[in-house]
Amino acid sequence: MPFGCDSDVIARIVGRIWAAAVLLTCAFGSVSSAQTLAHGRIAGTASDTTGGALPGVVVELRANGVVAAVTETDRAGRYQFNAVDTGEFDVAFSLINFASLVRHGVRSEAGQTVTLDVVLQLTLSADVTVTGRRTFSNLADVDNPAENLIGIADAASVGAITARQLENRPVMRAGEVLETVPGLIISQHSGEGKANQYYLRGFNLDHGTDFSTTIAGIPVNMPTHAHGHGYTDANFLIPELVSGVQFKKGPYYADDGDFSAAGSVNVNYLSVLDAPMVSLSAGAQGWNRAFAAASPGLAGGHLLGAIELNHNDGPWALEDNYRKVNGIVRYSRGAAIDGIAVTALFNLFDETASDIDYFYTSRLRGEPAGGVDDVHTHPALPRAARVTLQIGF
Repeated sequence: MPFGCDSDVIARIVGRIWAAAVLLTCAFGSVSSAQTLAHGRIAGTASDTTGGALPGVVVELRANGVVAAVTETDRAGRYQFNAVDTGEFDVAFSLINFASLVRHGVRSEAGQTVTLDVVLQLTLSADVTVTGRRTFSNLADVDNPAENLIGIADAASVGAITARQLENRPVMRAGEVLETVPGLIISQHSGEGKANQYYLRGFNLDHGTDFSTTIAGIPVNMPTHAHGHGYTDANFLIPELVSGVQFKKGPYYADDGDFSAAGSVNVNYLSVLDAPMVSLSAGAQGWNRAFAAASPGLAGGHLLGAIELNHNDGPWALEDNYRKVNGIVRYSRGAAIDGIAVTALFNLFDETASDIDYFYTSRLRGEPAGGVDDVHTHPALPRAARVTLQIGF
């Protein structure tokens, strides 16, 4: 019998194959649907305090302390866990330079999606470029301070003073910005223009010895000075530009350098203003001050410029005639982790106490000798002139 194929037989075989395929599809679909209905889903987003998305956040789904699943947020800050069993879970979030966050008791229900959005706070040790007052948030304003403080402070002697808190305090001199640190007292020593006297937790730190100070990323303590090791002259600080103050107290932080035996403080400056600023003020005893600042956009970044002019005579019989000029120019571009910031600071000041005394040269100048006429004071060059350039990337 010759080999051949019956068309009816082939048709029946093909039909049976299609029927089997349909049955298998329905079966697997039913199983999949049943699994979907038997499990839940947890999803959400991770962002910073400004609302910006945080990619790369490690998200852990924990059941009874055991990690059941791990994922990461995408470029838009989104994450999701599918096929989550019914029950309660802990969801943990972690990212370098940000405080870890754990949300407890997240309930997963069958066939439902739980939306869990979180906001992560920067740690005090984070190396960031502050781009506005709103980026340095008050930890007391978060929804759940107990959880948001996890990883922020290692001890009660570590903390932060925010821009919002600073705005509620009157500031007459630069040292009063540092005085916001609990337990730190700063007195004005020998008139203006000289480094203040520092007292922390009752200890006299002279002119800043053993108290490490950084302003706008620039170390202030002087390794050598006639007034003492670690001399800290913060008169160039401009209060309006301060975005926050980070502090540590106690001899526990060797990474803060030689001058941190009693504590340390880091004063952060803004990189971008919410709006241009102009301030004029005047008071008794010849006190007056002018300040202006702006941060226009430039070449994809921002150029911050600010200048402060200050004059004061003080309560002295011989007027102090204190004159100070502070300024800053900063160009910043990009984010904190992959951007660049170039900062230039300058400070000039002069006062009567620094004027040149011509008593010993009065005869050479043909000036009369005898009595009080022996003393002649004349305007001198600025007592202090400082220019600092910093590049951060």
